[in-house]
Amino acid sequence: MTNIKFNVTIDNSCILSILDVTGYQPDNLTGFISPSLTGAGYKLNEGYFQNIIQYNKHRYGPVIVNTTEPYTNVDSPDIVYANNFTTQKYNLAQDGVYTINRVFVISKEIYDRDKTTDRFNGLVIYYSDGVDLYKVTNNVAAKTTIDLLLKDTYPSTASITAVKIISTCFMNACYFKLMSLLLDSNTVCDTDDYTSIRKERDLLFMVLECIKYLKEQGSIQEIEKLIEGIDACGGICSRVLPHGNCGCNG
Repeated sequence: MTNIKFNVTIDNSCILSILDVTGYQPDNLTGFISPSLTGAGYKLNEGYFQNIIQYNKHRYGPVIVNTTEPYTNVDSPDIVYANNFTTQKYNLAQDGVYTINRVFVISKEIYDRDKTTDRFNGLVIYYSDGVDLYKVTNNVAAKTTIDLLLKDTYPSTASITAVKIISTCFMNACYFKLMSLLLDSNTVCDTDDYTSIRKERDLLFMVLECIKYLKEQGSIQEIEKLIEGIDACGGICSRVLPHGNCGCNG
């Protein structure tokens, strides 16, 4: 079974970057088969990739935010794995806890080629034609959705790797904006405005430190709850970084 590996980062501009680093066999025993070799598993040109970014909203569960993500494939794989992929970038709309999924699903051609063999025994069969996703039940293929695939707990023909990340880039921008306001030479220290800004800065600092602590403790749901509270309409960031919307993602 192929085990997809990828690197994920978030920069100060709240841009999420994803780069596939799965690799070939035998360097990665659960990697893809090199174009020039044979082995157990699949080659890069035998299926399609898709990134699915889920926002783990408190009380409501994960919501897919990149709903128009296309399927991509590698038509002519290079023998150097790194040459087959470039970094994919996404603009995050708000802070919070995200689940980044990277999926490889076999192509219709591979399904048609192997459906009369025992290759799919014991597996829930999914395949894609490059546009839509299909699930095969009792030898009948029907269109399905990527969110249903992610919820399927049985071993399947799809390879999925999920990584959870925590974004605080908008809150960090808000915090440094508050610091800038306090350091402004025109700000008088004994004014009500100065005192109010200082309190908001201290609160946001405590929130960011609390998030670090909760992350160390593995309390991910509490982190999302805390972030959504700070990001609410009328909160600190909606006043410090006003852009027509509410919260730190203004």
